[in-house]
Amino acid sequence: DHLKEAHSCGPVLGHIGYAGFARDKIQNRTEYLRARLDDEGRVVPCAQQGSAALAALAAADGLAVHPAGAAIALNETIEFFPFHALLS
Repeated sequence: DHLKEAHSCGPVLGHIGYAGFARDKIQNRTEYLRARLDDEGRVVPCAQQGSAALAALAAADGLAVHPAGAAIALNETIEFFPFHALLS
């Protein structure tokens, strides 16, 4: 059964990165932002985050996590899921 095979792969673990941006507090839900790594290795969200922005997804290196009820400060540590880790 395919679901059992997928479940046996184990959990996908996020990495810790440094935010190359600041973002106001959000309520009610965790957001996963398409993001890239800048020249200094900081996590920077792509400009377009809408569901139809396929170009932003293609330019992204992974997903940055913005937890519900939290703000993100510049250079704060955040959770980042690089696509190469999701695909390996």
